[in-house]
Amino acid sequence: SHIFKDETSSRNASCGQILHGGGSSKNTGNRWFDKTLQFIINYNGYNGLIYEHSECDGTPVMNLVDYMLSNCDNMIEKEDDDTYSNGHIAAKYLNFNVDNDVARAIKECIPKIDKSIKDLNLTSINFNDFGKNFIKSQSLSPDSFFQTAMQIAFYRVHSRIASTYETASTRLYLLGRTETIRSSTIEAKAIAEVAFSDDIEVSVKRDLLKQAIAVHKKLASEANVAQGWDRHFLGMKMVAEEQLPELPKLFTSSGFIKSFFIELSTSQIPFKHPICSSSGPVNSDSYSVSYNLLPGNILFNCTTSKESTATNLIDFVEALQLSLAKMKEI
Repeated sequence: SHIFKDETSSRNASCGQILHGGGSSKNTGNRWFDKTLQFIINYNGYNGLIYEHSECDGTPVMNLVDYMLSNCDNMIEKEDDDTYSNGHIAAKYLNFNVDNDVARAIKECIPKIDKSIKDLNLTSINFNDFGKNFIKSQSLSPDSFFQTAMQIAFYRVHSRIASTYETASTRLYLLGRTETIRSSTIEAKAIAEVAFSDDIEVSVKRDLLKQAIAVHKKLASEANVAQGWDRHFLGMKMVAEEQLPELPKLFTSSGFIKSFFIELSTSQIPFKHPICSSSGPVNSDSYSVSYNLLPGNILFNCTTSKESTATNLIDFVEALQLSLAKMKEI
């Protein structure tokens, strides 16, 4: 089996603590979701941060975290250096002046946030069969490889490919933020349909796999230079909403609406260190997958809503690991 369960339960609990604090009876009251960055320091040494997306995108946060962790390594190496403090810094409680209106608002929020946390499925996986070094040794794009694996996994669970969102960065441009990479392609569908079939020659599968990966890499390159179409249509729709009495039929068509209902929301933040981001599902019937492709292993966190009948977190996570292993075999 490729389901790696070593320390999975503890990783799930730790990720939940960072992401939401565990509920109102635990640490959620000390999670500040309106702040750009909040650092979470736990007694057990499992630390992390909460990052609010509207101020900036993932790359600056990734660089900050990698810089901090690299300097922590340097501090350990230089622990005898007088320029580094070896004293303890005591934490201090912050006292808030809470009037009746604020107290009432907090009381009203408690059942809402507790319900949201209770509804969250979260699984954290360390896939250690291989990492990006193997993928590069095959002259393939690691990100495109993993994105194709997710398409195969979704197809294995649901017998179709998913409306998929992957984040692309447009930081190349002044004030650039993001564009969408649409990973659900005809080529991805073709390999997903036959990846686990015993009736198809491996050479045929290999060609289909390479085609799917190549197409995704091309789409990703185009999105990174703002040649995607999601933001373009978003701008047109916003202008239409502001200036026209009714939306053009394009924006109310079934195909357009279906394509913008994301079933698989994905994001790679390539930390240099063995850490992985996580987020909740973008809607009640979607999978959210955050991942980090390291040299010898792959970390990914996946979330869904427990109330959803359209998703199956356990089956999808298993299928994703099996798909990665099958792709290596191919």
